[in-house]
Amino acid sequence: MVSLSRFLKRYRKKRIEKYLPTMDQLFSSQLIYSNYIASKPSRFMAFISYATFINLISVVIKCWILYFLPPFSPINFYLGDPGFILGSARKTMTILLSIWCLGSVIQHLHFILNSGDRGDHNWLLIGQVLATNRYKKIGVDPNIVKSFYRQVQLNCYLVTLAFLLFANVPSALLAPPQFRLPMMINAITHSWGCFAIVSYSVNFVLIYGLFVHVWLDYLELLNDRLIKIMTMEVKKKSNEPDLLDHCATTIQLNEQKLKILLIHMTDHYQELIACDKFYKIKHTLIFSYGFIAQGMVIFLLFFNQFSIMYKIALFICGIFNSIFFQYLQFFIGIHGQSKINRALRNLHKVLYISALPKTKLTLLMFIDHFVDRHFFTIFGSLQYSTHNLILALLELASLLLLLLTNYARSQKNY
Repeated sequence: MVSLSRFLKRYRKKRIEKYLPTMDQLFSSQLIYSNYIASKPSRFMAFISYATFINLISVVIKCWILYFLPPFSPINFYLGDPGFILGSARKTMTILLSIWCLGSVIQHLHFILNSGDRGDHNWLLIGQVLATNRYKKIGVDPNIVKSFYRQVQLNCYLVTLAFLLFANVPSALLAPPQFRLPMMINAITHSWGCFAIVSYSVNFVLIYGLFVHVWLDYLELLNDRLIKIMTMEVKKKSNEPDLLDHCATTIQLNEQKLKILLIHMTDHYQELIACDKFYKIKHTLIFSYGFIAQGMVIFLLFFNQFSIMYKIALFICGIFNSIFFQYLQFFIGIHGQSKINRALRNLHKVLYISALPKTKLTLLMFIDHFVDRHFFTIFGSLQYSTHNLILALLELASLLLLLLTNYARSQKNY
């Protein structure tokens, strides 16, 4: 048992190292570079990646400066303020942009810390799926992998293009003639920062979703093997198909097969836990600043008057914020936890079937470690569940009601 367990851990490490070039290609397409992940050192990609990160930091600094400047100050135009024509909504828009940018800066710092030589690299196991359309011993639908790559590119370019055409270009064209050149230059750098926001935040949610999908498929394979072991032994003793659901004390399991299966299941769960060490911090960060930003998007869309171009850009960004920063993680967690609970229920049935005491003890230790454990959480304890999803929606609805009440009161006073 010990030797097989060690072999599986070594095999996991080899899978990570073998498919690093695939992950390098994926991240290079998103202007992300890491010395550990890179298959070949590239000064050009390193320069582009660092320049992207520095540009995003500069956008955060510019947002803070613009917040304290009047809308038609010359410095304002030299810094490329995209919201100088928004009137009273300008400062709120500036805060919103700074939240998205600052959150993404923190996300990338977390990525850098976890992609170094001493980082936790288990989350890179998804490289096997992207390179071979396989996960361990099971095949993955090639259409799913193609859809993943297509969605990653679509996210980056759709949001960036929408932000450029509907928010930055109109501001540059409406600026005084002498400031149009710096406004256009800043429009490009701001859109570059938007690309980085999607790369650093949104697309990691898709990577996690693909990993959970293939992880659950392999869990179902192990679960089917467990059912097969129990069913084969039941058929040896009885022709009753429903005997498995009762206390079949006269049935003896194949001890060796059960032990090997438990080792594989333990390693499989440990793989999810190891990957979650990386993702739980990212999800906490994404949900935190995404929830704050969503309230500001609602306020800007419903309670401010500005051009339809800005509303379209803000609406697209708001949709992406809702889906990828909040609700998609909940749906992944709810689906994943339900599949895990169903698989663990079958292990409980083994306890009602005769087995050696040592096997039952091993099984009890496994169940005690994994049953009633929540594998999908944020903030260290908040579970991704239907209950908490409803609470998040209610909090958002309450925020909207508060905004409506405050707006109605201000209109009445006016």
